[in-house]
Amino acid sequence: MFFQKETERFVIKTLIEEDVGQEYLSWFNQKNVKDYIYYKLNEHDRFEDLKRYVAEKSKDKDVIFLGVFNKDNIKEHIGNIKFEPVDVVNKTAVVGILIGNEKWRGKGVGGEALDGAHSIIRNLGVVKVFLGVEKTNDKAIRLYERCGYEYDESNYLKLDLDQCYCMFKILK
Repeated sequence: MFFQKETERFVIKTLIEEDVGQEYLSWFNQKNVKDYIYYKLNEHDRFEDLKRYVAEKSKDKDVIFLGVFNKDNIKEHIGNIKFEPVDVVNKTAVVGILIGNEKWRGKGVGGEALDGAHSIIRNLGVVKVFLGVEKTNDKAIRLYERCGYEYDESNYLKLDLDQCYCMFKILK
């Protein structure tokens, strides 16, 4: 399925293999990305490995993988939001977000992009979204709190609570 949502500044759309470029690949060399993103690229063929990863996720019925693009320059890839897994039976999803384009960090991209992505997932019937965040990732924690996420005392995601918070948001 293809999804697309426009916000004030961004186009949030299904990420496809053709969206994978050298700039996207370069995000994985940034220290703060390495600290919090756990996907490891094949060191011998990083570009093709990333394209394969995006292609696989785009075909998975339990995944909604979205790219965030500049509305004024649609080729400018700013970040990604991935819902995995999406459980339409239980009306839940788990979300992760990466703002990889450094020049856009600290400019409200996360909140605006999450709002747009939430509307996409809500249209699929999902009413509760979970996420895990490392306790040391202060900027992400503040973003999630501003977006209405609450701390999940039940630890639905079964995270190591010494290192991570489990959070959730009820979509309205």
